[in-house]
Amino acid sequence: MTVGTNISIRQAEAADASGVAQLMIDNYKIGYRGQLPDDYIESPKLYYKLMEQRHSYYTMQGDARPVCLLAHMMNLRDVTTDKPVLAAMCEAGPLREYPGQELIESYNASETLEVWTNYVSTKAQGQGIGRELFVETLAAAYERFPSCRGTIVVLTFVGNTAGRRFYEKFGGRLAGIIPNYTIDGKHYRVACYEWHNLGYWLRQWKEKSNTRNVCLE
Repeated sequence: MTVGTNISIRQAEAADASGVAQLMIDNYKIGYRGQLPDDYIESPKLYYKLMEQRHSYYTMQGDARPVCLLAHMMNLRDVTTDKPVLAAMCEAGPLREYPGQELIESYNASETLEVWTNYVSTKAQGQGIGRELFVETLAAAYERFPSCRGTIVVLTFVGNTAGRRFYEKFGGRLAGIIPNYTIDGKHYRVACYEWHNLGYWLRQWKEKSNTRNVCLE
């Protein structure tokens, strides 16, 4: 699908895994400095980990496959590939397991949708692309996972001011702070935002959005 005149949104494919991983790394280097160790962000292992993870998502079969959408800027070409620049990515699916995290375990996993990942390229920020892709991804997830329409959750670092502001502008409510979210054996403080009744929020968001019409039950 095309949003406006310059943005195209489509499903991610296996061949996209490398480019998406690089977009994520670029965001880590800017948004997570001081929150994650520099040696973790700069490690080549992180890139390969993210790439392999994306590839597994994009090739997953059946109902468990998450919604993984990409936005490209059609009026801006990559100098090395001459393809439209990858502007943003967003992934959503059923709530994943977080062993030992009481806040997350308090949700009914069979009725809860989680925004797994959500990043916008530094080249595309401030243009509304992230907002459009966020709504489009959740609209697709609404159709893909009908049992998970009750609650939406997303996790983000407490110090990620821009990310937290983004979700708050969408009406996200701070459900709580996870004090011991573990990454590579180290603990971090993570904020959990929630929305209830996905159908209601899609209607609200689409009144201010350019995304396609979504059939809501």
